[in-house]
Amino acid sequence: NLPSTCSPFDGYVVTGGDMALSLCNAWQGRSLRIFGENEPGVVRAVLNRDRDRIGFPILLKAGGFGDEDTLVRCVGLE
Repeated sequence: NLPSTCSPFDGYVVTGGDMALSLCNAWQGRSLRIFGENEPGVVRAVLNRDRDRIGFPILLKAGGFGDEDTLVRCVGLE
C-alpha cells in the first residue's frame, strides 16, 4: 500500500506502466513534468498533485529497458 499523505522518501523509482499508473492514482497525480532521461528508457520527472502542493521526484523505467544494473544506477548505489 502506498502512503496517502506526505512521502518519507526523496523520490520514487517506478518500473512498468501499471505500477506508474497505480502510483499516480494513489497520490492523486494531476500531471508529470518531464526533465529528461537518466539513461535510455529511464525518464526523470516530477509528479504534481495540484497547484497548492509541491510535486515529488519520480524516475519512470519502462519494463523492457536497461541492463541488470540500471536500477542500481537510478538510486545512486553504484
